[in-house]
Amino acid sequence: MYVQASGWHLPWPTAPQPMNGTVSSPMATHRGKVLVVLTVALVSQPALGCSCGHPPLEQVHSRADAVFEGRVQSISHRYLRYAWLMIRSVVGAPDPDDSYASYGVRVTFEVTKSWKGAHLRHLTVLTGRGGGDCGVDFREHSDYLVFGYAERNGEARDLIATICTTKLLTNGARELAFLRALPSADAGPKNKKH
Repeated sequence: MYVQASGWHLPWPTAPQPMNGTVSSPMATHRGKVLVVLTVALVSQPALGCSCGHPPLEQVHSRADAVFEGRVQSISHRYLRYAWLMIRSVVGAPDPDDSYASYGVRVTFEVTKSWKGAHLRHLTVLTGRGGGDCGVDFREHSDYLVFGYAERNGEARDLIATICTTKLLTNGARELAFLRALPSADAGPKNKKH
């Protein structure tokens, strides 16, 4: 069926017709909804943006639990954990420790210089996935200056890194000058693994 509008012949919308004479079942519709929820959970980003402010370096340093220079050894994305937490939130069962949910990336560093609190040769930090959650877009084999913050996760304490206080080492001249001017720094990492 066509409708004429201003000299154009436009197709009139009709109800969708099943393909090949099949009719969708309630079970197929339910599977489709589950697939949509899983897809959204795996590819969505938080809607809130990252807001760092501009605190003075003295404040950033004093609040940090660990400050170090390090090279990224490995990066692990925790998609399944994030998907599970998203599904729980959709069905109304929030994670008991929901602050942990936004840290979907685990990064292992080789510490090359400890300025504060980084006493191990290898450290693991958590960060967000980016896109507004303050997560750092770490690259393997790149060097960073990290001001990390410990966050309680059950019995363990995880070190968290954000774009607000983490930089490529080559972009951290101001921060490095501040750290070098401090009266004392940690002796450096030990040969232990974390």
